Amino acid sequence: MAEANISVPENHFQCPICLELLKDPVTIPCGHSYCTDCIKKCWDQDEDKENGVYSCPQCRQTFNPRPVLGRNPILADMVAKLKAQGLQSTHSDDGFAGPDDVECTICVGRKRKADKSCLECLDSYCLIHLCRHEELHAGKKHKVVDAAVQLQKKMCSEHGKPLEAFCETDSKCVCVECIIDEHKGHDVVSLASAKENNQRKLQKSLQKEISERESELNRLRENVESLQSSAKASVEVSESNFTELLAFFERMRSEVPEMIRAQEKAELSREEQRQEEVNVLKTRAAEMEQLASKEAEVQFLQNLSLFSPEDLPRVTFNAKYAFRPTTVEFYLKRMMKEMEKTYSENVGLIWSHVKFGFLRCHHKQMKRYSVHPKFDSATAFRHHLISEDNTKVEWSHEVVSRGRRWDRFTDCRQVFCSDALPEHAYWEVEWSSVPDREFAIAVAYDDIEREGVDNDCRFGRNDESWCLELSGSCLSFFHNNVETEIPGPVPSRVGVYLNRQVGILSFYRITDRDCGHVNDVEIIFSVKARFNQKTLYPGFYVDSSCCAEVF
Repeated sequence: MAEANISVPENHFQCPICLELLKDPVTIPCGHSYCTDCIKKCWDQDEDKENGVYSCPQCRQTFNPRPVLGRNPILADMVAKLKAQGLQSTHSDDGFAGPDDVECTICVGRKRKADKSCLECLDSYCLIHLCRHEELHAGKKHKVVDAAVQLQKKMCSEHGKPLEAFCETDSKCVCVECIIDEHKGHDVVSLASAKENNQRKLQKSLQKEISERESELNRLRENVESLQSSAKASVEVSESNFTELLAFFERMRSEVPEMIRAQEKAELSREEQRQEEVNVLKTRAAEMEQLASKEAEVQFLQNLSLFSPEDLPRVTFNAKYAFRPTTVEFYLKRMMKEMEKTYSENVGLIWSHVKFGFLRCHHKQMKRYSVHPKFDSATAFRHHLISEDNTKVEWSHEVVSRGRRWDRFTDCRQVFCSDALPEHAYWEVEWSSVPDREFAIAVAYDDIEREGVDNDCRFGRNDESWCLELSGSCLSFFHNNVETEIPGPVPSRVGVYLNRQVGILSFYRITDRDCGHVNDVEIIFSVKARFNQKTLYPGFYVDSSCCAEVF
């Protein structure tokens, strides 16, 4: 008798975990069947196994203790017959998750691509496991959405409910309970509407920024030819002048040895002249002896002047004269040092001229982030007098009565500004004082100590603050009680630029020219800092006889 073909749905013989034909099938107490290895691995990874509780991956029925697995011979026989009929796999590789896909969290082994995610179960499901999820939770109002990663972020951390709306007032995603509780009366819109509105605003902001930067780029491109030609001309001028300078040094290199050789020759000629003098004197002595031997007294006496050595000029000569190479070296090295000094000064002027245009452009860009700090009288030291508009501070010899507050600097001569600094900020400060008084411009976290005079309170003497300190003719930068001395004159007007995103804090020397219409800008000091998320404020150290104004 011929054996009848088995005609049953193929998925009855699929392992719900690996989605392949059952291998060595076992049936657990709830009635669901799995591959032996699949259910073992699943239970080995079960979060509740430490409590001795194990569950069915399909119906979630729990078991305690862990069930002993027994092979299901009937299923094994039927699967063997299916394999004999040529049914090896129930799906193609196309359903498996790729690197950019959301994986099914129920699949064991190689994961299939998830189609939906459940915000109640916090799981993602492939099509097969989704069907089983719907069968298992039929009649229950589970919120199912398109497959998504990090489902926890779609849930309210306070109420455990799905985030279904957006509070415009607090700029925060909220759940239903949030709307009727702490966000009651707020401007609440749907997530789709909030996304559309914020996308439109962000797109507008980005488009504006893109437009501005493209305009700057176009201006830069327009200036490229002029920049290149002017740079080329400047290089040619510098090369021409350095060529002349090298020619001058070549002349010097020839002239100095020639001078030495000429002096050597002059000194050697003195020896010849002295020899000539000796010869003349010997001749006169011989003639005198000859005349004296003739006993012609009258003739001898009448010719005395002919034999006298006094009418013969004497050539001065230093028998110990010698050149001193160390002296030559001394003067040449002194000349070199003076030339190096002149070179440094002039190259500095050249560099200032070259970079001035670029620095002015940078200054113009920084001023886009201008803020206008106001002194906070609530934090001011007791001798600090603040103007009515809170833009000026000066030293008062009388104690300014303001009452005692926890945020006031009780002993350090310091004051904070009232508004916190944004991510990008630029402001300017003008100050004056009598000599030997200190003034400091700082940025500091708002939780810096306020009582005492130790390093925990003083700007720049701790890791909570950074400051530029100006005193008489001295200029220094302080952070964490480490001083960096800065050369150069002390400015009366300082620009401060802060970029928290990249961690840049810079100070600039600002000087007026052209009757105050144009500012010369020079970098004083720039530091790369690691700012944390705490609030930063402008701060100032104002010593006695000092005053300052912020712009």
